[in-house]
Amino acid sequence: MNPVKQLTLASLACLSTWSAYGETLPNMVFIMTDDQGWGDLGYNGHPKIKTPHLDDMARTGLRFDRFYAGGSVCSPTRASCMTGRCNWRVSINDPSRADEEHLPKEEITLPEALREKGYATGHFGKWHLGGFDEKMAKGPVHVMPPWKAGFDECFSTFNVLITHDPYARIGKHGIEGSYWHNGRNIPF
Repeated sequence: MNPVKQLTLASLACLSTWSAYGETLPNMVFIMTDDQGWGDLGYNGHPKIKTPHLDDMARTGLRFDRFYAGGSVCSPTRASCMTGRCNWRVSINDPSRADEEHLPKEEITLPEALREKGYATGHFGKWHLGGFDEKMAKGPVHVMPPWKAGFDECFSTFNVLITHDPYARIGKHGIEGSYWHNGRNIPF
């Protein structure tokens, strides 16, 4: 069985145990970064990069030290984390085609499963798993924004952040590099 799927199922099993006893659900924060290596964090021993807040979270929380990416780049990895399935099974294989590829609507996503267990969910940052509107997504079939994938609260960008990436305005999605809040476009 796929390791991501095993982790997702194990997490959901733990959550169902918590709710069975009527106790408060534990808080969860899942942070995914792009192009960051294992050694690029203070708690993994980087000599120059200081990450005190992440170091504190790692010290007091649960660390997935053997959690491997579902794909070698951003969109395929996100697809695996969102569904617990291999990115090839959900047809997201290449980040440069994220406007043509999208999470299939019939897939059960992690936030949908968490919502069923009583969690409120949020997505903040880069999405890159399907267009936010028909203009971006080359037609209605490819529209799959985070607010349709089970997230209760979203403040997201389709791909790059204009405020962070100096090349964000280059290419066909330069204008769409703006923010979206719960389905409403917030131009930069």
